[in-house]
Amino acid sequence: MAGMRKISWDAMPTHVPCTCCQATGCQWDRVAGKAICPDCQEELALGRGEPFIERTEEHRCTICSHLGTLRYVTVSAHAN
Repeated sequence: MAGMRKISWDAMPTHVPCTCCQATGCQWDRVAGKAICPDCQEELALGRGEPFIERTEEHRCTICSHLGTLRYVTVSAHAN
């Protein structure tokens, strides 16, 4: 999976508010470079949240090779 990599969280800004609900307090996951809290992610997954519309990047998916991806950065549950 050459398209996946591990980055240092020191490079990511901390305590950025959630793009959807403006909640603060943690290093949220990033979707297309935008911070999104776990509650808003769950609402999106359940189809109850506001649509999260972003342009895809012109890269092939590492897993399925489909053209058009969104960058997704996730925080480890055991992150410092």
